[in-house]
Amino acid sequence: MNDKELLGKRIKEERSKLKISQEDLAKRIGWGSHVQVSTMENGSRDIKAWELAKIASVLKVDISQLMKKVTDGPTEPPFVLWRQRPSNASEVQAEFLKKSSDYALIERLLKIDSSVKKLPSEKFAIDKIEESQIYLMADRVREEMALGKFPAKSLVQTLEDIYGVKFIIKDLMSGAAATSISSKLGPCILLNANDVLWRQHYSIAHELFHLITWNEELFKNLEDDQKMMEKNERLAECFAAGLLIPHDVLVSECEKLKSDSGSLSYVSIVALARQFEVSAQAMIYRMKSLKILSWKTADNILINSQFIALNIMANKARGNTSSLSERLIRISYQAYTDGKISGAKLSEILDVPLIDLEKTLNNYGLIEDVENNEIKISYS
Repeated sequence: MNDKELLGKRIKEERSKLKISQEDLAKRIGWGSHVQVSTMENGSRDIKAWELAKIASVLKVDISQLMKKVTDGPTEPPFVLWRQRPSNASEVQAEFLKKSSDYALIERLLKIDSSVKKLPSEKFAIDKIEESQIYLMADRVREEMALGKFPAKSLVQTLEDIYGVKFIIKDLMSGAAATSISSKLGPCILLNANDVLWRQHYSIAHELFHLITWNEELFKNLEDDQKMMEKNERLAECFAAGLLIPHDVLVSECEKLKSDSGSLSYVSIVALARQFEVSAQAMIYRMKSLKILSWKTADNILINSQFIALNIMANKARGNTSSLSERLIRISYQAYTDGKISGAKLSEILDVPLIDLEKTLNNYGLIEDVENNEIKISYS
């Protein structure tokens, strides 16, 4: 097999993984006919450098992946665990792993050790474990990770800077998220860019449960067992609630807010949600599960028009989410200013055209052309 035939074979393999037709690939590249794709894949067409770069971008892979020698053989991508898999999961998953690979590349270039501290690890038998045990697990993890009384406030920075978790944020359908962990990429979480900040906190805590209980063999088996899959997702929800809203802290804060008659107002519940940086609905469900509120009272609050209006107004003042991990922006910019990656690579990581790089950096409070001044330091 000559080089052109091998390259065509690789392109066909990657296209098939994403379930993209030859017609669709031709359209995305800017070719007039699928015949050009067909002749390329059978090795009878020369491919220009710019065409190869475009193809790699469409197929969500590095050019090096397409240029591998035949002796290297195909590589199995890291396993990805989905929560509510979207219809275009194959394509989104490929982009998730490609972005995670870019993230890992930046860490290697900057010699950042992303595995200084390992995530907690918990084992359990899914057919035997009870929800009460999951809440205890959440307490242990919060203590081990030193997340404090209000974990949502420090969760992202702790996971990124201490445990090396990579966050990739993309437009997804409602409720979708994914997790992956491998020796090559480390722990990675795919978040929905359309989720507001406090919903992302819950998604992160939910996906953290899957990372600390990672069992690839179990997850693959769960794909064929809907009942156990649903139980595993319920356990992840319990873990998220227990991690982000600790029982003892919630009781203590309720004591501070309750009236002389021992009751809470709608304003108090919304204030609690903001204090713990979760949604008001999540706060009410947690209070219901802990029997701070009766089930009937909690359900009535959720449909009360006054509470809904109050919550909507409060949410307008809360922060918006970013479409990129703050840490990824920070270290990618550092790699760029250190001359370790090109402007084109930085543009790719930031998901913007090269022509818009300067404007995008300025929006992040960064400068495109900056001298890399070296400042000597000592610890004496």
